[in-house]
Amino acid sequence: MAGGTKMKGESLILTEVRDGIEIITLNRPKALNSLNSQIEDDLECAIDDALSNDDVKVIIITGSGRAFAAGKDIPEFVKKGGEGMAQISRRDHEIFSKIRKSTKPVIAAINGLALGGGLELAMSCHIRIASEKAILGQPEVSLGAIPGAGGTQLLPRIIGKGAALYYLLTGENIPAKEAHRLGLIDKLVPADMLMPTAIAVAKVISQKGPIAVKQILEIVNKGGELPLDEALRLEEEAWRVCGDSEDFNSAIKAFMEKKPVTFKGR
Repeated sequence: MAGGTKMKGESLILTEVRDGIEIITLNRPKALNSLNSQIEDDLECAIDDALSNDDVKVIIITGSGRAFAAGKDIPEFVKKGGEGMAQISRRDHEIFSKIRKSTKPVIAAINGLALGGGLELAMSCHIRIASEKAILGQPEVSLGAIPGAGGTQLLPRIIGKGAALYYLLTGENIPAKEAHRLGLIDKLVPADMLMPTAIAVAKVISQKGPIAVKQILEIVNKGGELPLDEALRLEEEAWRVCGDSEDFNSAIKAFMEKKPVTFKGR
């Protein structure tokens, strides 16, 4: 399915579908795409739409202007108090968990600043591709706060406890090259190659077996929270699903006959 860029009313999100790839763009450039309640609601709707659209195989999230997302919208924090801030954190968790638990791959194309909630959004994606000009970080401690959209839990899982604590406690920015070295960024490219690279990666994934892609996402997400023996049982069950699929059996036949593989998602 192909489509042009569209805005939904006064939405702060742009969506575009290209050959099975949905590109979701945070579109609040004057505020560096800071995550206020409206843009998060619009993002959730865009994610829900992409997940329910059978024509969409892979999702890319990026930002307009010079930022991916430069954190939360600080004015919304005024006079919230403890319970109000806990509610904001809970809402962030609800939205970002849809991305983490998505059975369609989600790629973050980090075009610039990814700070605070912006980095937490990127870490919720399955793959992170970044411009060499990107700057990442969790600066909340400088405001007497903590990351509230998953940063205290996701950053240690991705770069390790020691490095995560260093950046969480100092609030220092993480330059793109260092983020790549730490494994926080999976692929680092020149700025003008960011979207072409993200789209190329998405195209490669979209051409793989959809049942296998879904199973990989599910068992990696679930297995990471389980003891190894239990996680390996998930792998066995996922193999059962793949082994029973028409896709797998027709792909094996095509491989043996040296013919192209065509996946039908069943």
